[in-house]
Amino acid sequence: MAEQQSMSVVLDAAVPCPTIGDLPDALLGRVLALAGGESWLSMVLTSRRWHRVLLEEAPIAWRWDLVPSKAPAADFEAAIASRVSLLQRIGKRIQHARMHNLQPATDWLQRSGWQPAGLLALLNPAAMRSVDLCWNPSLPVPAVQLVGSFSQLTSLSLSCADELPAASALGQLRQLASFDAAERRISAELVEAVCSLSGLTSLSLSAVEMLDSQAEALLPGLTALGRLRVLNLKEQGRAAGTLQPPPPALFSNLEEFEYFSLNADGDGSFQVRI
Repeated sequence: MAEQQSMSVVLDAAVPCPTIGDLPDALLGRVLALAGGESWLSMVLTSRRWHRVLLEEAPIAWRWDLVPSKAPAADFEAAIASRVSLLQRIGKRIQHARMHNLQPATDWLQRSGWQPAGLLALLNPAAMRSVDLCWNPSLPVPAVQLVGSFSQLTSLSLSCADELPAASALGQLRQLASFDAAERRISAELVEAVCSLSGLTSLSLSAVEMLDSQAEALLPGLTALGRLRVLNLKEQGRAAGTLQPPPPALFSNLEEFEYFSLNADGDGSFQVRI
């Protein structure tokens, strides 16, 4: 039997072990930003340097979420207030934002006078890369118009119980690669705006009612989206098979196509065509 050998590594005690404090400001800022909004208060109180890096200097990719994921029910409103306070301080540095007016966030926002447009106005249009905005029952026009000014957005998700207003403003988002819209009814204005977003690679349109006839007539225009790889269409209230979306073969790069229709009787028709 071959003799077993063991090897040990002796660390030179004279060589100091690097710590997080040895990182340059820019890299330290990105590392701390990954912790998210749950830990921001404790981090800024850790040291003067961390306070400066987080709130003043480092070009960090902040992700901000209006609704905390871990706050106890008793402290939920306090957590919302803390997050809005954070947004007021670092809003111009945030690149990714998620705003859902879920209860009890809705109650606190109403009492405090905050509307989605007011929250969005605290952001830097040129810095934003992704927005996930769900506001019920309806998204105010100023909020959608502000989103349309975020010229560097690459990912956008909009959801509301009513019809999405001022959809034409979204046609300005030339950098957009992924768009997801869920509303009461997909309008012709929205389809027309989407057809102008030539950089889209993923598109999802979902409605709880039928597409109106004008919107349906504009659907063939989606085939002009030469980079589109994923297309999802969902609607309710129509007899299965009566909507005729553009055939996948007309899309030059489409890899995934999904269509779901739920009629008034609750019967669904689901198709996947590649």
